[in-house]
Amino acid sequence: MDELKKVNVLTKDELRDVIDYANHGNINRITGLELALELETSMRFSEIINLEWQDIDLDNKCIDVVGKTGRRKVNISDSLADRFNQLRNDQQEFYSKHSIIPGKKYVFVNSLLHRPTQEHFNDVISKAAGNKQFNFKTLRHTLIMALEGFTNEDNR
Repeated sequence: MDELKKVNVLTKDELRDVIDYANHGNINRITGLELALELETSMRFSEIINLEWQDIDLDNKCIDVVGKTGRRKVNISDSLADRFNQLRNDQQEFYSKHSIIPGKKYVFVNSLLHRPTQEHFNDVISKAAGNKQFNFKTLRHTLIMALEGFTNEDNR
């Protein structure tokens, strides 16, 4: 009989800390939105950083996600849609003020139009979870297991 592979996941308290950090922590707005998006949708890192504004339908509160398993629609909350709308407006104002015409309209970019790295995101998750060595994949596995009704204790 094959033994199930154990997956590194966060405890309920660690996950609560990450949620609080995404919504109220000392974190820049773009990173907070990336983290909140992951918490709400369990999207892969590559799916998040490759999001373009054309993929987000704020009127219908959904995202057209293209990933390694194909194309799918992901619903988002009113709160997340409001955060996306504010970011879009701020980016448009910034681009206009500085005469910037981005080549691709990625959602998650800094003022130099650089997209986030996975190392940066891993650092944010580790800090949010109390400086423990967690990464994006740990968070994603935690969320998927929670959706399926498993807990950290089930994984021991």
